[in-house]
Amino acid sequence: METVYDGYISKHINRKISEPMARLLAKTKVTPNQMTWAAFGIALLSFVSFVLGNNIIAGLLVQLSSIVDGIDGGLARRKGMTSEFGGFLDSVLDRYADILIVLGLTLWSLSHEAYSGIWLAGMLAITGIICISYTRARVNPNHRHQFDT
Repeated sequence: METVYDGYISKHINRKISEPMARLLAKTKVTPNQMTWAAFGIALLSFVSFVLGNNIIAGLLVQLSSIVDGIDGGLARRKGMTSEFGGFLDSVLDRYADILIVLGLTLWSLSHEAYSGIWLAGMLAITGIICISYTRARVNPNHRHQFDT
């Protein structure tokens, strides 16, 4: 299911993979929260790959994590397992995954580039990631419908 938060890649690539996967997994015992944790685990592997300098593998893992992350919501709807906790877990682990990916890129860059502003750029990006969640949480309930599909 497309959301207002879907970017170009998510809309035209990821959803074309994650939606059929959600349909397939709806027939199994796999839970939406397991898929949320799987997406986070893949992001963690991406972080490790960046730190070890395996950037192509890390980039592929970032994309795979994004695809797998799109499965949990569709799976929850198909199985009738939507819950506030599931939405909360997904949101929190998504931010941690984003932070790990940016931190991995930052640490790799620090070890391979001479530019002194890399650490600052990485921390600003991580601050932006955190602010996204804070801003969404602080949206006035009367206007929340403008941010959801």
